[in-house]
Amino acid sequence: MLITRGREFVLQKDSKCRLKTTNTVPEGVTSLRTALLEKDVLIEKTGALILTTDYIFRSVTAAAAMVVGASINGRTAWKLADGTTFAEWESAQGGAAGAAG
Repeated sequence: MLITRGREFVLQKDSKCRLKTTNTVPEGVTSLRTALLEKDVLIEKTGALILTTDYIFRSVTAAAAMVVGASINGRTAWKLADGTTFAEWESAQGGAAGAAG
């Protein structure tokens, strides 16, 4: 995931999303998954859903819920390569998001 200076959260092309959702998945995520499947922005491949293009979210939690197919706190679920959570990284930045993955 990339974070833009405008605080948009970009799931990149070829990102994998869990194929099946849980009963905790937010209704909006279910609707979005359905719409993206209909538009071939998400495709089913080898037991997962794969993004065919970059997709922008305005919420880190919405992006995380799309990937895991469940209700989740994106601020604590997303981690940098060094294991730092998004919340920790954001706090260290003074709350201002730059570019991170």
